[in-house]
Amino acid sequence: MNYNQFKNEILSRLQEAVGDRGLVRLFTVHKNNGLTLWAVSVMEGDKNIAPSIYLDSYYQLYLDGRTMEELTHLILAENIRKQVKRPVAADLFSDPDAVAGSVLFRVVNYDMNLDFLKGVPHRRVLDLAVIYYVEVEDPSIGKATAIVRSREAVRLGLSEEVLYEKALANTPRVKPVRIESMTKALVCLSGDEDLEGLPDEEDLPLYIAGNEERVYGAAVIAYPGAFRELADRLGSDLYIIPSSIHELIVVATSEDIALEELSELVAEVNANEVPPQEILSNHVYTYVRGRDLVMM
Repeated sequence: MNYNQFKNEILSRLQEAVGDRGLVRLFTVHKNNGLTLWAVSVMEGDKNIAPSIYLDSYYQLYLDGRTMEELTHLILAENIRKQVKRPVAADLFSDPDAVAGSVLFRVVNYDMNLDFLKGVPHRRVLDLAVIYYVEVEDPSIGKATAIVRSREAVRLGLSEEVLYEKALANTPRVKPVRIESMTKALVCLSGDEDLEGLPDEEDLPLYIAGNEERVYGAAVIAYPGAFRELADRLGSDLYIIPSSIHELIVVATSEDIALEELSELVAEVNANEVPPQEILSNHVYTYVRGRDLVMM
């Protein structure tokens, strides 16, 4: 059974299992940078939201020998585990003041998301696009994000200019910039304060820039003055290397590193190491200390 046949068969089996209690839907989910995944949702009762259950891993289980009956039960079990315990407010985007007061921004690659950007307010910055979202807290799913789409912005009367102004005020406050040495970042990620053999900051003059949550932290590239303190401390302009949509790597231009070599490194790492949906850019940026400006 090929993947297309598998999708249709699992859809039929799920709908048969759910019966009149709900509706099973097969759809595509467009991730960052044009990545498209197939998923199903099982909407039951009076719920207005259901988790997206991605089918790729289940198809692999099928190829490994699991039966369609087993996979149907596994998908229904995952749906129960991930089910939101209370309906998400249908009026999430009904109050323009509430949205304006909480809207945040993140950055994605502009050229790799052209189709997606047609449906959302955005602003081009360098080779990136600033897009807007709000965070939603739910006890059963934790923190989730909801993108502000054009239809919602129009209905709320919020122009892109207003969204940008509000998000520029909110985001650095809610998700303050975090810049730390590569050595400190490695220690924090490992959770081991006694790591031996790591170089100190002088021997490894690389820095990680992002936010405290380490999620969508590359947005700090659009924060006013985000790199000023580090540049002043190092007494140098900076190269900003797009590690992913979550973090940036920063190094002083005064270090003996050629821009061309960094650009080649970024392209190679993106091609081989970074998940496609997390790629930010193949370009290395320069922070000009005297102008407090990030340039390509």
